[in-house]
Amino acid sequence: MRLYLIRHGQTAANRDKFFYNDADDIPLTEKGREQAMRIRPLLEKFKFDRVYCSDYLRAIQTQQLALPDAENVIITPLVHEISAGELSGKPHAFVYDHLENFNGWTPVCDNRAYGEFGGESMEMVGQRLRKFLKMLEEDPCDRVAVFAHGAVMACLLRVVLQADDFCRGAVVSSNCAIHIFEFDGKRWKLLAWNYGAEMD
Repeated sequence: MRLYLIRHGQTAANRDKFFYNDADDIPLTEKGREQAMRIRPLLEKFKFDRVYCSDYLRAIQTQQLALPDAENVIITPLVHEISAGELSGKPHAFVYDHLENFNGWTPVCDNRAYGEFGGESMEMVGQRLRKFLKMLEEDPCDRVAVFAHGAVMACLLRVVLQADDFCRGAVVSSNCAIHIFEFDGKRWKLLAWNYGAEMD
């Protein structure tokens, strides 16, 4: 079984570098829409048995533009973005300038992530993703597409590599990047990272 994990297109939060506000569902920018349409020919080469999508608007819009003919898309919160808690809506610069060494916390290489700020840790996201992978493993098919988010990409890589000390800031997941994983019946492995992506 092959899993094609697709990050959403650009949003204002990506462009202007601020943390997503959990209360607001941010749409794609015009560039984000163009990015989603640009990967359509890559995805249309494959026949997907199932298509899953985060319940956040930016992922749904990306799916609708990149794979518009998909039927019976399954919307699931298991693959939505990590919650930034109290940091939601704040500029990245605020975090880097004021919280860099707060209680030993760093924004991209600490697997506690946003847990100390009322959000989610990487382990909490990992628990969601393990549940999602188990669901796929128990009902395998040939190809699955999943439209999700940057922290989900990094966390799934962490789960697959079984690396508890994995630094999510060490890998880049570009907007509308496609990451390909394979399950051989026993374990998952990474086949491709940032396939088809426009590197920023």
